Amino acid sequence: MADLAVLGLILSSISAAVGVAGAITAGNTAKAAADYEAQQFKIAANEKRAIAQRKAEEDTRDKELVLSRQRSTAASSGLGALDESVLQLMGDVEEQGTLNKMTSLALGENAARGLEDAGTLRRFEGRAAKRAGLYKAAGIALNAGSGFFNKYGDGGFGADNGVEGYEGGGNYG
Repeated sequence: MADLAVLGLILSSISAAVGVAGAITAGNTAKAAADYEAQQFKIAANEKRAIAQRKAEEDTRDKELVLSRQRSTAASSGLGALDESVLQLMGDVEEQGTLNKMTSLALGENAARGLEDAGTLRRFEGRAAKRAGLYKAAGIALNAGSGFFNKYGDGGFGADNGVEGYEGGGNYG
């Protein structure tokens, strides 16, 4: 009978240890996955910024082409590049080109920040999952300890069971 009780105690201990290890591993794995996702969000944010910069450079190039065409057209028409209406049109093109460039950069930055925020959120979720895994592991260990006490403490696994060195039933309070 004592051998079965000891075997039960050993198996229960192993079960609790496996549960604790599983809970910790699950939390660590969830955190690692969240960290990986956060890193992917960061990479995507950097790509959005790079795309926006290329678009802004394109906007600047387009503006310069239009201005060049305006100068060429003005010169061939006989008005001259310093004519007031030509200067007004060129100023409008310059303004619109700068606006287009700044808009491209702002849209890219906005998209990048949204991705970075999503990455930050995933990191928080990963840390929370890891913490939850540790709490779950502690709960499993405490539950196992409580079960051992209920089964083997205070008259459970007592002196009359043949286990050497155990005085039986003690007062724990």
